[in-house]
Amino acid sequence: MRSFEPQRSLEQQALELERLNLPGAKLARVQGKEIRYCFEISPSEYSPLYRCLLVVPRTTSPQMYVIKPDLVVKAGSKRPPHIYGHSDGKTQLCLWWPKKREWTRGVKFIESYIAWTAEWLWHYEYWLSSGKWEGGGAHPPERKEKG
Repeated sequence: MRSFEPQRSLEQQALELERLNLPGAKLARVQGKEIRYCFEISPSEYSPLYRCLLVVPRTTSPQMYVIKPDLVVKAGSKRPPHIYGHSDGKTQLCLWWPKKREWTRGVKFIESYIAWTAEWLWHYEYWLSSGKWEGGGAHPPERKEKG
């Protein structure tokens, strides 16, 4: 169990992200309701850069998207494992299990969402070449859309 971690405000989280100085980084504050942090990351020195978007709402858990390249197109139109969804070329990654409370507002993004994204992308690249998802994790079954 984690020791007590103070909950950081949205502005404190924005300041943390601004100081990371990641390649291609841009931060936007959206009407005091959320912050959006766009950046580029590579899971290894031999990997391409992936353009990502971290959306941090004031009151709910952050979401991480890969916005370039389109991960489904890159996979030959096959849906990658361990994602929440794919729409308009953006893929929302499944990085942690909320029931286990692996993330709170006291945890730094560089130690959580950004590190987890690099790891997820490493497993994605392995999956592209092997067809096996070795990233582990638990994920709820997909919901069937009502038609």
